[in-house]
Amino acid sequence: MGKRDRILVVGAGKSGISAVSLLALKNERPILFDSNRELNIEKVRQEAGKLCSGMEIYAGSLPDDVRAAVGKLIISPGVPTDSEFVESFRREGIPVSGEIELAYTYEKGTLIAITGTNGKTTTTALTGKIINDHMGKALVVGNIGTPYTGEVLKTSEDSVTVAEISSFQLETVDRFKPHISAILNITPDHLNRHHTMEQYILEKEKIAARQDENDYLILNYEDEILREFSGRAGCRVIFFSTGKRPERGYYYEDGYICSNMNGSDERLIHKSEMNILGLHNMENAMAAIAMS
Repeated sequence: MGKRDRILVVGAGKSGISAVSLLALKNERPILFDSNRELNIEKVRQEAGKLCSGMEIYAGSLPDDVRAAVGKLIISPGVPTDSEFVESFRREGIPVSGEIELAYTYEKGTLIAITGTNGKTTTTALTGKIINDHMGKALVVGNIGTPYTGEVLKTSEDSVTVAEISSFQLETVDRFKPHISAILNITPDHLNRHHTMEQYILEKEKIAARQDENDYLILNYEDEILREFSGRAGCRVIFFSTGKRPERGYYYEDGYICSNMNGSDERLIHKSEMNILGLHNMENAMAAIAMS
């Protein structure tokens, strides 16, 4: 058997193209595959850019000799991890990873990662804006629209990356370890992909799986699932709440976002000073402030 030293990126959308571009920049020789037989290969090649001009791209099926050279799979978020194509590689002992895990390999700075059923995009954008306006430069990436793999080489020891992470992306994380993570809420969603609510919850909780006592997890106190999870987290937990003053965290009272992080209560900002509507957006704002 020949040497299995090639990386196969599965899915030729924005995430997959960004992943092969990063791999090419790191002097790898990625192969790009998409199950869509009608894929416009030349268009994909143009989107990938000059670094990938000679890259192998396959649509619909993968030749046996190419398959035999694959030593690792990197799958895009839209590719089900339990698809027969992916499972066939697993049965051969080929490791399966994802775009987020690939990007994290090259992360040099502080990573803030945000997930939740609702509010991820708003909270990610708001966290990035607070940091950019008041603390320095933040790279805003992930499910919000800019692939993490496309920005990670810009990171440095002093940089901050704010990433919106979906449950699909969390399916394939392993060493992924943000310094600050947040789970905004968990309600039934994507059960056609995750099959059960229990599995969906497990995928969301993976965002904090590698965090330790030096890291922070921001949780919504109003969510019973997250209150329960807080007792199992291996890092420091900070709550935010629209209905209760947590022992340590952020809360909403009399129109103000308040903090009791430093041993005393402090009013931080009134709702009239923020251009946001609805209690759910007040939760998003508290989470963003907690992470900034």
